[in-house]
Amino acid sequence: MIYLYIMCLLCTSFIAFGQETVKRDSTRKPKINLEELKPEAFTVESDFNAESSYGWFPSIPAISTLDITGMGTPFFMDGIYQNSLPVKSNSFIYPDLEFRSSHPFVKKDVQTLYPFTMEETDDDIPEDDLWSIGIRRRISIQPLQTVLRIGTDLLSTNSTVYAIDKTKSYIGINGQKKPLEELHTIFLKEYEVNISAGLEFSIYGAYLTVADMQVYSVYTTSIGAIGGFMAYSNQIYSSTIMSDREYIRYSNGSNVIILEQDKRLKELQSFRCRIEYSLGWQLMFGPIGLGIEGFVQMPLTPIIHNSNWSTYLVGTRTSIMLRY
Repeated sequence: MIYLYIMCLLCTSFIAFGQETVKRDSTRKPKINLEELKPEAFTVESDFNAESSYGWFPSIPAISTLDITGMGTPFFMDGIYQNSLPVKSNSFIYPDLEFRSSHPFVKKDVQTLYPFTMEETDDDIPEDDLWSIGIRRRISIQPLQTVLRIGTDLLSTNSTVYAIDKTKSYIGINGQKKPLEELHTIFLKEYEVNISAGLEFSIYGAYLTVADMQVYSVYTTSIGAIGGFMAYSNQIYSSTIMSDREYIRYSNGSNVIILEQDKRLKELQSFRCRIEYSLGWQLMFGPIGLGIEGFVQMPLTPIIHNSNWSTYLVGTRTSIMLRY
């Protein structure tokens, strides 16, 4: 039995001496001791680049948009406010009458009546109104932290002034002479082609730029100048009987008569200039955005020469912004 153990031991010895020595591969990386690593010694690079700014007066990134704009007036306001009234002018049929922006009569009293009846017509009573449509270019000026706005638009305005005339008289049904009260109305409809330029500032909000995508929501304010040319102007001058309209009519049988229409006012100022202030909000998501702002436009030129008569424009403007 002992000889069997000796033979097994000799066999295992020959097998061990017959094997080649395994050399250590020098190319293998040594083990890393995680406890000795220093995070500041490593730099992490990423292809994901993002820039953001938020809060009060955020930093304005590179902005370039083409806007389609439209403006009008809210339902609770006229949008056109006359300035420097009452006004007298040789441009009017009755130059001695003082025209104002309102009158003391109710709507029913100034409604047009059918000839020789008390039935009211469906004619609309002229009201002040404004609207416009245009395009605008917006480009940021980053060193100045502002946005340059340049645009053009077509502006339509309807404005009305009134004067009360008590210079005439009539014979009443009792045979006595009475003063005749008339309401003179000038309805002015105009179309104006404007060019505007201004600067826009960010008040509060957030900008985020990720690669080529831009997202922001921001409140803005702006100031600008507007120059316009009066492409079309038409006045309708009418007179309405306010005294005993049941018995007194004009030659046409109605209580209202048109004295002048389809005619430009004499000495009309063809070139108009205004200063605009606005406060608004903008939302941009990728290639398209939406903007809304309230504005007031203060006149620098009158409506007619040799007069201080002018109009303030107040309303809201909406815009569809296309990244350009």
